[in-house]
Amino acid sequence: MIGRQTSTEPTPALLAAQEKLETLRKQAQAELDALAESGTARKRAAPVSRPAAAKLSLTELGQLLLVERRRREAIAQGALASDALRANLKPKSSSPKWPLRPSAKAKDEPERYKTNIRRSSPLKEDTVKVYPSLALAMLQAELAAPGRVYWLLKYLDAQGRGWLDVDEVRLQLTYKKSPLRVCGWRRLRQIFSAGEDLFWNRDGVGRLWIKGPARVALALGCERLKGKPISLPITALLGGIKRIRANLYSCFFSGRKENNPIARETLRELTGVPERTQRKYEQVADVASKRNIAIGERYSKEAIEERAWRQGQAAFLYLDTHGKQGAPGREYVAWHMPNSYVGPHSQCCKGRQKKINRQLRALVMKGMRANGREKVEQLFWANGAAAGKGYNRHSDIDAYWPHGRSRREHYILWGVVSGERW
Repeated sequence: MIGRQTSTEPTPALLAAQEKLETLRKQAQAELDALAESGTARKRAAPVSRPAAAKLSLTELGQLLLVERRRREAIAQGALASDALRANLKPKSSSPKWPLRPSAKAKDEPERYKTNIRRSSPLKEDTVKVYPSLALAMLQAELAAPGRVYWLLKYLDAQGRGWLDVDEVRLQLTYKKSPLRVCGWRRLRQIFSAGEDLFWNRDGVGRLWIKGPARVALALGCERLKGKPISLPITALLGGIKRIRANLYSCFFSGRKENNPIARETLRELTGVPERTQRKYEQVADVASKRNIAIGERYSKEAIEERAWRQGQAAFLYLDTHGKQGAPGREYVAWHMPNSYVGPHSQCCKGRQKKINRQLRALVMKGMRANGREKVEQLFWANGAAAGKGYNRHSDIDAYWPHGRSRREHYILWGVVSGERW
């Protein structure tokens, strides 16, 4: 039987297909080698070896080239996108990474300094409006450094826009010849990261959005702005961190309506500052203190024993040599009271404080306001008539009032209506 013979010579169509396949393989391998040299192939895909590329079919090579072409088109389109669009495309993170170096437009420091940086002469009189409640909240949260930058940003935002350019802030606060310099650029980046979402937010176009007092108070756990705002000099924000904490601490005394006596233990609860540190801060911030002495009933053995039972070692015998209480030479039962303190800063008008408290009440949940708090009875009154009315309402506690001005400035005499003995 004679079998059918088959032809072993390739046809012209098969030769053309093989040449085309070999050309596509060489193009794919050349593109992959170029990607491997530039370092991109390490991140996106492992480089395809020559034996693996030889095994690829025509369809697989076509798909690979199509994917690579689309990827390059996407990269080209992303390079042409605006800064705002790229910022929206990036996932938001809780702690944004601040640039290690300033942008290109911030490198012309000497030229911009001549026109944009504030001069040192007006800083002696310039002030910024500070709320004492926010100052104490910053001190308790150990955020003195970000708090200092927050008040400086408020001062720099003279137009009230609510935002500042990051490069401009860098020049104002880190440039060596700037009168507002507080730290270097590296330290300022750390402060920006620590105060993110508390005092400010940064967008994708290089702007720093400053939060309002209501938002800051809510973030720090302050439910209400108390006392009067003060005019804090800018020079008080330019020293070391110890001086910054001392000035934040002194804002409490400067914003009080009346300098009534207050104990060290109460100050520790309100400010979070220990007693020993309180004395150091008062020396640094020039906080003046005055002693208070209460003058009670005429001296007798029973009266001094009862007052010693109430006041402890603070009770003593007072000899009225000048006749302030009656005839000269009489003896009275007296005792030492907590000191009064006078802050070094001047008070300013409340302005929008009432509106800020309304905003704060709207932000705070109802269950977090004043639940479980005890009412504190008033002890100190403006005059004797008011003290008498207060004593009639609550006869179980003492009622104090200032008993005129003392000739000496370092202490004040107080009159008292003693409460009923328990």
